[in-house]
Amino acid sequence: MAREIPRTVRAGEVVSAAWLNSIIDYLRYLNEQQSRRRLLRGVGYQVKESPGGTSLTIDKQAVTRVCDDELDILRNEDFQLRIKPKGQCAVDEETGHWDKVLQVHQGRITDHHGNYVDVTELEKEDGSQVAIPSGGTAWDSSDWLDVGVLKVSQDEGGEGEKEISVFVRLTLHGTQVEKAVFVTKEDASTGDTYVRIGKASVETVEELPRYYFSQYHQGPIELGGESSSMPFDTYMSTEMEGDDPENQEKKYYLKIAGGNVFLPNDQYAVIPEKTKLPIDVTSGTGYVCLTLMRQASGELKYQYSIKNESELGTAVSATEDKGEGANE
Repeated sequence: MAREIPRTVRAGEVVSAAWLNSIIDYLRYLNEQQSRRRLLRGVGYQVKESPGGTSLTIDKQAVTRVCDDELDILRNEDFQLRIKPKGQCAVDEETGHWDKVLQVHQGRITDHHGNYVDVTELEKEDGSQVAIPSGGTAWDSSDWLDVGVLKVSQDEGGEGEKEISVFVRLTLHGTQVEKAVFVTKEDASTGDTYVRIGKASVETVEELPRYYFSQYHQGPIELGGESSSMPFDTYMSTEMEGDDPENQEKKYYLKIAGGNVFLPNDQYAVIPEKTKLPIDVTSGTGYVCLTLMRQASGELKYQYSIKNESELGTAVSATEDKGEGANE
């Protein structure tokens, strides 16, 4: 509770000792309050006093400790690698040993058309798949996938590797992602696209294990790189068609962005967007071709078609026109 300020005195009034003591008591009270409210130095901030007042500078705290074993967690980002926290592992009661499990954080693949695919599964070398578990006890365990165990040597017992790599394997149809999974090895024979996420390894240094990380990619994987469609940009979509829900058939279509085709005599043709061009994905590689035709009436028409290499005709070379007086 705040203390009352001593009363004022009138002209000619005799000043008593009690009144003077009340001033002393109030000054002592102000000194106590000033000391109580004074900022003291502490961890994570600095205090500076000047005639103009007191300033407080907060140090940048990049690391927050959230685990019982004091593992440093900066933040959770797509495709981040880490060692699984001890609190989420089975610990040997006699030796105190716990497997150092390499984990990868789930991530998202996006494109500039607004499509996205979440990567939440690991495909093992035998073809089996492991998905991110649900119902974890730790606050972030549901976002992480176990990749493998890092071991200095096989003498420790059980399975494990001295080095583990992590990739995202993309199965594409055109520019659209049909499937995306985590894998630990590249296989060029699949014809798929591999994005290298990172690797972790363990070495013995002065009789102690040391774990090393190389994070090659972190954050969402972005396909396309443009915020809007480029002229004649093409990507594939699918639809389930059929009146019977149990016997529906998947149909594949191409969506082609609009663009301009430049013609002689300072003219150009405006080609609108094509929303659904049917395609047969079993027929192999094809080329999207745009054909312009001028009718006898002078009307200009266009047509999209899918052609293979043999249907494209004979390739001919062209010479660049550099204009009159141009030097080679």
